Amino acid sequence: MLSNIQKKLNLFIVLMIVAMVTGAGLVCAEPAYHFVRFPEFRRVAAVTDTGSLLVEYHLGASMVVEPARDVVGNPVWDADRDGIADGYTMFPLNHPGEYTVVVGYDLNVSLDAVGYGQRADGTQVALLWRDVSSDNPPVELGHLLGFPYSDHPVEAQCINDLGQVVIGEYGFGERYDFALSLVNPEDTDGDEIPDLWNQDINGDGCNDLLVPLQTSLHEGGFSGCLNCIWANINNSGEVVGRLIESSFEPDPGFVVLPEDTDDDGKPDLWFKDLDGDGWNDCSVDLVVSTLLGLSESGLIVGSAGGNRYRWQIVYDPNPTVVQEAVEAGDAIFREVNNLGQSVGYTRYYQGRLDKQYKMKYTTYLWQPDLTVLNLYDLLDNPSKKEMNLAGVWINNAGAIAGEFKDFGDEAFIAVPIVANADPEVSINNPVDGTIFDSGVTIHFSGTAFDAEDGDLTTNLVWTSNIDGPIDEGGDFYTKLSDGIHTITASVADSGGNTSSDSFNITVGTAPPEVTIVSISPDEVQAGATINATITGSGFQAGATVTFENGQGPAPVANVTPVDDTTIEAAVAAHKNAKTGVKWDVRVTNPDGSFDVLLGRFTVTP
Repeated sequence: MLSNIQKKLNLFIVLMIVAMVTGAGLVCAEPAYHFVRFPEFRRVAAVTDTGSLLVEYHLGASMVVEPARDVVGNPVWDADRDGIADGYTMFPLNHPGEYTVVVGYDLNVSLDAVGYGQRADGTQVALLWRDVSSDNPPVELGHLLGFPYSDHPVEAQCINDLGQVVIGEYGFGERYDFALSLVNPEDTDGDEIPDLWNQDINGDGCNDLLVPLQTSLHEGGFSGCLNCIWANINNSGEVVGRLIESSFEPDPGFVVLPEDTDDDGKPDLWFKDLDGDGWNDCSVDLVVSTLLGLSESGLIVGSAGGNRYRWQIVYDPNPTVVQEAVEAGDAIFREVNNLGQSVGYTRYYQGRLDKQYKMKYTTYLWQPDLTVLNLYDLLDNPSKKEMNLAGVWINNAGAIAGEFKDFGDEAFIAVPIVANADPEVSINNPVDGTIFDSGVTIHFSGTAFDAEDGDLTTNLVWTSNIDGPIDEGGDFYTKLSDGIHTITASVADSGGNTSSDSFNITVGTAPPEVTIVSISPDEVQAGATINATITGSGFQAGATVTFENGQGPAPVANVTPVDDTTIEAAVAAHKNAKTGVKWDVRVTNPDGSFDVLLGRFTVTP
């Protein structure tokens, strides 16, 4: 099994290849988006790579919104293209009556959600909902052993697709403290699916599965990452966060780079202290003053002091963090995807309008080539209202989600407009170059798939260059006439895009190879016509003669085959033909066999 380091290196290499092929990192084409509103919801808390949303539908209440899907599983948010979401299914975060408030913060592809619940007495606890669509009750995740406050607020801030959850705890004493820790769940039944997130063996009320995420920037204090504010985790178990620390300006950030000590492909060590100074040697410090975004490919984005930053986690072989870019700009960039796209926004006070304070929000897309685009300019359906956008999420499909801010927040998602992809055709049988006896029944099979339409195998059309159309579909048997056949299987998708695959087979005794020995005469005057004789072997009735690889208008041959060794042709040269140029002579048989006589025919003045 590949380790996380190997997986990350492979992903990084693939992304670099994609960048070189598509031009990403050099010049990026501007993307286009379709804007979709959710009038029922206040804001988007998270969007998964499969397009599922975690939303807040009113203050203190969250739900998962699952879109309708096309035949290949792609999300469809706006089937009638009117800019209003439709066709989705809602799954409220289920909770017993003991919680008066439930708020969701993050969601993974298994529809596991995390957040917090608040009881009637004001106690706030971290919660995990496993597969929200199954209406499972929440799991309380406990708190970190050693945190110095009792009855302090606890919340689950983020979750990755491995089920690892980052927990935040607030403390209010003589000062404001904050701790981050991580739940690395266990698989108790051996089915490779985590099922245990909270364990309290000694009965002290603390979760024994919590791992402190401590940084080297805080001087003195308690176990755990003190004064941390918010975190992000990817599927490699890497965690980014930010500190509030008065002794540093701007506030410092950090990234924890876990290790896979047992080489099972999963991180298992988030804290080590080799030098005995009490601080985490798995942590790397970053200068940042906003929330940090983290992608699966190890890209990190953040902002500080009027600048935006981008880093890359590199394993060579030990992990390091390399600063890739720092640029001036006021936008707060807080999310980044595997394509290298980051989303952020600016906000400016516009004064008091209609008895309400008005802020102007503008969402920006920071491209892999470091260009910055205004999301509003990329929409296919813009209106004045959509100019006031606060985009806070971008997934690996490029979808941007957030809220637009007028006199009441409303959730939105901007869906990338993707050009209709060509279908893919693959021929499985027979194998290219196979020779069959005359009159035998031949088995043909193949497949066709389209990213938008799904399986198109039944739409395949099969043809032979000798026999013409032979059948349709993905599997059939038929007989062919003798000869060398070029078989083509083709298909068209609903958008009109076509693709095909071809191969050659021989039925019966293979005809002799085509060979050209000479052409005589071997020249013609521009504007004149001559009768030429081509000698060789393997010529078939219906053979054609063409002239190629010269300059200007090519001579044209009107062919009269004599036998398999001789072709008579009337060869005419255009009056404006370029003279002194040598042309290749090609003879092509109806079965596709051919030969070329190189540079043996000339147009003269």
